[in-house]
Order: sequence, then C-alpha cells, then structure tokens
Amino acid sequence: MPLPPKFSNLQPLTPGRNAKVFKGVNSFVGREVFLKIYPVPSDDSQSALREPQLLCQLEHQNLVKIFGADALNDGSILLEMELVSGGSFQEVIDGAIKSGTWPSAHECIRLTLEAAAGLSHLHSRGYVHRDIKPANLVIRNASTRHQGVVADLGLASRLNQSGRAFVSQHARLYRPPEVWSGAGYSASSDIYQLGIVLFQLLGGALDYSHSNLSDEELKARAIAGTLIDLDSVGPHVEEGLRRVLRGCVCPEVSRLPSVSDFVVALNAAKVNHFDWQYTLRPGGFDLERPGDSGSVFRVEVAADGRKHTARRRKRRAGGEFRTNGDPQVFHQRDIGRCRRFRQFINW
Repeated sequence: MPLPPKFSNLQPLTPGRNAKVFKGVNSFVGREVFLKIYPVPSDDSQSALREPQLLCQLEHQNLVKIFGADALNDGSILLEMELVSGGSFQEVIDGAIKSGTWPSAHECIRLTLEAAAGLSHLHSRGYVHRDIKPANLVIRNASTRHQGVVADLGLASRLNQSGRAFVSQHARLYRPPEVWSGAGYSASSDIYQLGIVLFQLLGGALDYSHSNLSDEELKARAIAGTLIDLDSVGPHVEEGLRRVLRGCVCPEVSRLPSVSDFVVALNAAKVNHFDWQYTLRPGGFDLERPGDSGSVFRVEVAADGRKHTARRRKRRAGGEFRTNGDPQVFHQRDIGRCRRFRQFINW
C-alpha cells in the first residue's frame, strides 16, 4: 500500500500483531516520524481508530505525540507519531535479565509513575488503552532526564456509558481476569497491566512460555491469580511496594480502582523505600545504594544451598568497601520476605 508522498526515507520496522510500522521523514516539515498502519476493527465499535481526530487531540508529556492521521485506500488508518528514540521498557527489562542488574527501585517507580500520568490523561478523555505492556511503554530522551511515555494509542478504545470497552486482540499474558471472564476492559484494567510492568521492572519473572498455553488454560490461571508469582520480585522490594503490586495484579473487585489511587499508593510506598539496585551474580546477589556524604552501602548475599549468608559493607567516597557488622545467615525462604532480612538490609 503506497503511503502519502510527504513521507520519505521509509524504513520498515518489525511489525506488531495488529499493525505495520515504519520509520521515516515528513518532508513537508522536515521531521523524523514513526508511522503505524492499523486496520480499523469491524467488530470493535468503540475503537479509537474510528475517530482518529480525537486521538490527535490527546496532548500530554507522558503520551506519545500523534501528529496526524490519514485514511488509506484499503480502509486502514495511518497514524503519524513522534519518533521516541530512547528504547522501550521491554528493552530495559531484557537488558536487566541479560546483565543481571536491574534499575534502582526509585527509577522503576519513577518510570511507572510517569506512564501512569499518561494513562490518567487518557482515562480523563474517556479512553482505555487495553494494551499496556513493556513494549508499548517507551522512553523519551529529554534534556534533563529520561521520561516514561505511553505509546501505541491506536489500540485504545472509548469507554461506553457503563465504563467498559470490549473486544481484545491484545497480548494474552497481560490480559486482566475480567476480560477473560467476558466483562470487558475498564480503566482499572490498565492498572492491572501497568502493575505487571512494574513487577517486571523490579525483577519479577513473567513466564513467557505461558503464552503457548491455550486460551482456556490462560483464562483459568489469570482468574485464579496463579499466572504471576509476585514473590519473584527482587529481595530489595519492601513490603509497602509489594502491597501496591498486589493491589494491581488481583481481581477487579479488589484492585486499586483508579490511576490516582495507584499513584497515591505508589508514592507512599516510595517515601520509605530505600533506593536499592539489585544485581544477580553466580552464587548470590548484591544490593547497592548511595548514601549521604558520598557513601555507598552494599549487601552481599552468598548462597550455599538453602542457606544464605549476608554481609553489610560500606564504602566512603574514594575508599574501599569495608565490612559493617557481623554477617547473618538466612534461610532461602526468608530472603526478601521476613522482617529480620528487611531490617538487616535497611541499615
């Protein structure tokens, strides 16, 4: 399908499940852009693609900018969007898995809060995203610091008078239990999906092999709440932050009901949460965080079977790490969970 002649230097990118994507230049204004071609779903009367001019009116620093829309000859919609070059949350997660080092706790929270701000604006306009996942959250390289941005707005849907949106062709592993049950999406469904993303940023393991399960098997696990093991997050994740995750990845009736509630809960958890960075290594892991006066605190944990020996070490600016206090031994089941371990690492 030929694209409008104003677009030049087109480079096809890896297509998604629902769209074709390109990188190119809008030669009229001399701007690099990201182009996405969506078929307008015939069975989804609330699809935002039916009124693309409304999508173009969405303006928020944490939403990808949509510059324009064109109807193509085959009936599909071409969206011209901001080219965000800082990578995606999926790349952050993949890089962490490969290197063994996850972003610091506060960085994970900050990026998630920024994505939540974009979702809040989307919800205030009567839309639900329906496809929040790490690949659809991107990072804008701003002048002061990187920003978390919600992308892939073409799959958004207008909520009906009952606050629901139906039909789903989106990532099955992130599909909320209420959607599997036939109740459709609500604003709370986006919170469920964003909670899974935060869980992954914090070192939680989402078993992608579950995507090979049948719909019935996935539905049963999602509804029973056994699809995600929230205890698999890093041992640096404190109980307040774990409660926020549980308040997202749960049945809709128990879930945080709005983005504003999610933001309040996440900010409250951050206040008393040390900014540990979690690094896996052979035979154990390290937790590290900066302190006052240029000091760095490190907890080194060596595993020997189910016995874990933890040592606290401190380094002042320009010096070597020195052991701080006696090592303590924890059982494997206590790492990241018991109060004694929490007290030990939060010195």
